[in-house]
Amino acid sequence: MKLTILERLVLGAILPQKNNYTTMIAVQEIKDKIAITIEEIEEYQIVFEDLQTRWSKEGENYEIDVEFGKTLSVIINEALQEKNKTNELTLEMLSLYEKFVTDQQPNPEA
Repeated sequence: MKLTILERLVLGAILPQKNNYTTMIAVQEIKDKIAITIEEIEEYQIVFEDLQTRWSKEGENYEIDVEFGKTLSVIINEALQEKNKTNELTLEMLSLYEKFVTDQQPNPEA
């Protein structure tokens, strides 16, 4: 799954903060996979400020390809569906919702 810098930051923020042991191990694995590297910080001039993160124009289209597998994808899907159910989806979450929820729905025409 290709993810932008923004999607990676948003994904890290929506994952469960509390849950059972197995889920929290999965959450940690997701966070490890989407972590911003020092090389990315330097190359795309990523700056983390109080309540804002910004990066260079070149970083706008930068994506990494991350393989989550079924278990990790379910954790992400459930976190996004919970945000939707509680009317907490934001514009920044829409692309993730489309990738992990709507694109994962069975196709009735198939």
